[in-house]
Amino acid sequence: MRLVFSFLVLAMILNGCNPTPQAPAAPSVAELKPDFKPTVDARGLMTAIVIPTSDVLFEVGSKPPADEKAWAAVQNAAVTLAESGNLLMIGSRAKPEAAWMQFSRAMTEAAEIAVKAAQDKKVDDVLAAGDKIYMSCENCHNQYMDKGSGGK
Repeated sequence: MRLVFSFLVLAMILNGCNPTPQAPAAPSVAELKPDFKPTVDARGLMTAIVIPTSDVLFEVGSKPPADEKAWAAVQNAAVTLAESGNLLMIGSRAKPEAAWMQFSRAMTEAAEIAVKAAQDKKVDDVLAAGDKIYMSCENCHNQYMDKGSGGK
């Protein structure tokens, strides 16, 4: 009996007097806040993502997608452009002005229309969405780009 008691005491000491080991607490949602670290500024995002992906959509009129792979490329470009509008509204790229947010959201919404048009394989609808994308960009550039230096 003494041996059993000694074994139990030793086991409790080795286990920290806790018969059931506890897993570490999961971090709260507040502790998991995203830490945005943009790689490029708004101009860099335009050059690297927005312009090339919008060009894919604008070219649909002169070179309509001929197969599933081409339509998938158009759809992917539209998705990328839509998400680029979101990227313009977060972190250091976002300007604390309502107009900036409205222009960015307008680009996202127009690109979402292009996503649907590409899914439906409707050239005319992609082109109509392209017109809306172009106008959202033009409106933003008119307000935020310094025409003399190529940008603010």
